[in-house]
Amino acid sequence: MKDHIEHYNKNGFTQPISMFTAEESLTMRNHFFEAIGQTEDKTEHLFYDIANWHNKYDWCRNIATHKKIVAMVRGIFGETNVMAWSMLFWYKSALDSTFVPWHQDGTFWPMKPCKTITAWLALGDVDQHNGALHFIPGLHEQLRPASTLNHPDSEFILQCPTDSKDIGETRLDMQAGQVCLFDAKTIHRTGPNTSNKARLACAIRYSTSDVVFEYEKWPRYKPEPLTV
Repeated sequence: MKDHIEHYNKNGFTQPISMFTAEESLTMRNHFFEAIGQTEDKTEHLFYDIANWHNKYDWCRNIATHKKIVAMVRGIFGETNVMAWSMLFWYKSALDSTFVPWHQDGTFWPMKPCKTITAWLALGDVDQHNGALHFIPGLHEQLRPASTLNHPDSEFILQCPTDSKDIGETRLDMQAGQVCLFDAKTIHRTGPNTSNKARLACAIRYSTSDVVFEYEKWPRYKPEPLTV
């Protein structure tokens, strides 16, 4: 755990950490397809947020409260009073051209302080062909001003500007069942899915008990805290 925490503190994210077996990941993946009414053989882009299932399905609650994930989160925070306040599935159907531009999650979250760790779980292998996570290491100390992005395939209308000084972009290829943890201020993106199989991941957001959510300002899915 110590190595992962040191990597996180230096870069703003961890390397992939094995949490679930391939069989466990496949079971959760099957639960997801059943819930959205699709199958592996016929996938379609979803035009709505797949959010807060940690308070809807037992199998999702089990992910959010997984002892090893929570232990990593507590280790990074250096605190034991931790809550999972959101679970959002990131689903890219086969041959989905949409992408997520460079951004910092904290830009979109009305919360004080901006103190969140995201655990991004791959429910299927993730690589350069289906929308892997890309990070810019070391730029996670503060939020940067966002600019408007007008692109028909972008999932967001805001992006975090980067320049020639932002070198060392890192792509994380992940196996099914692996988790990457990253900060609310870490600059990251994902590309389109050019493969013939859906890419599925879920992001569980954790904060400490001192964080206050400004619910009236929340733009999309509102936080639904769960003590873990």
